Amino acid sequence: MNATRWLLVGIVCFAGCSAENGPARSRVVGRVNVDGHPLPSGMIRLTPIEGTRGPTAGASIAEGMFVVRQDRGPVRGKHRVEIRAYRQTGRKVAEPGLGEGVLVDETEQYLPAHYNDESTLVLDVRERSQTFDVDLTLEPSAP
Repeated sequence: MNATRWLLVGIVCFAGCSAENGPARSRVVGRVNVDGHPLPSGMIRLTPIEGTRGPTAGASIAEGMFVVRQDRGPVRGKHRVEIRAYRQTGRKVAEPGLGEGVLVDETEQYLPAHYNDESTLVLDVRERSQTFDVDLTLEPSAP
């Protein structure tokens, strides 16, 4: 009788702990253009907001394209979108921890803060597979 009880507890725990019982995740694919051209490289991050509960999701952007796989994708609901891109400045700088006199190429995050740290971009994830295309501009926005 004791063995049967433990077997039932194990089955219930296994069923309750399976990934299929977790929040429904979605695949998100899309394009990111900057001033009408594909973003050469960068990162996109989707963070749940407004009552949406779940993990943050993200992906690399290459030649303007990104794919957030469903198994690591966002849950259904609203998400704040952050997009970052880095480029070399053409200068060499000292990198702490690499030793004295060691210089590396300096990089800068060049997209305006309203696309990342202060982003107001929102994606409402509703489908199992969803497309999200966005056109960014480096020009300052009008007041």
